[in-house]
Amino acid sequence: MLEFGGAKGSNTGDAFHELWAVRQALRMLDAESKLVGITLEGLCASDEGGVEKSRWLGVDCGLYYDDEGAERLDAQQLKYSGADSKRPWTIARVCAGKTDRSIGAGSVIRRLADVYRGWVIEKKRAADSLSISLVAIRPAG
Repeated sequence: MLEFGGAKGSNTGDAFHELWAVRQALRMLDAESKLVGITLEGLCASDEGGVEKSRWLGVDCGLYYDDEGAERLDAQQLKYSGADSKRPWTIARVCAGKTDRSIGAGSVIRRLADVYRGWVIEKKRAADSLSISLVAIRPAG
């Protein structure tokens, strides 16, 4: 049985993040791609400014697109679990907090809602300029 606890599990998750980002970066080599920039662990400094830093905790990979002069952002939360790769993502799991399993700080849905709040409400960007993605190796339940 494989052990994914501690540093080994964390390193595996880091490798998933890095490989995902490289895969996305390669898309910028395609002349047809509208992808113009990538961030890791947050947004570019000019977009983060003026907003509470915690709003961007849900952005593991930010993909910036230029669609005929209009900037769009795909804020991606990446989830990797070598130990529970078959355990489905359910609504309850997405809403569970990290410590007490209640909706709250640390839950996937809270972090993604914070991204929306930061981008649309606080930065006053158009809602249709933001997409939010949960990228995971586990199936949806």
